[in-house]
Amino acid sequence: MSDHNEQLMVSNVDGVLVVSGELDAHTSPQLAAALVNVDGVNAVVDMSAVAFVDSFGLRALIDAHQAAEAMGGRLVIRQPSPTVSRLFEISGVTEYLNVVSD
Repeated sequence: MSDHNEQLMVSNVDGVLVVSGELDAHTSPQLAAALVNVDGVNAVVDMSAVAFVDSFGLRALIDAHQAAEAMGGRLVIRQPSPTVSRLFEISGVTEYLNVVSD
């Protein structure tokens, strides 16, 4: 049995949270904790290396978005992988979550 925390890597690179791996029920708390620790109320999350997101991962992103907006800030999701982009399209949250491609 694998350690689910190893399936997600979150690192802060010049103020951008770079996420890779799978964002699911087991790993979404790790991303949520990293988002809480971002300085200020604005956050950029690079999701170009995310292979999978389930409903728990999507909920973590929506919660972080709502928390940032409640404090007058903004959560930006940058460069979602094709798989993540498709999930956002299907679930109808692409523009709600401030998704941008560079």
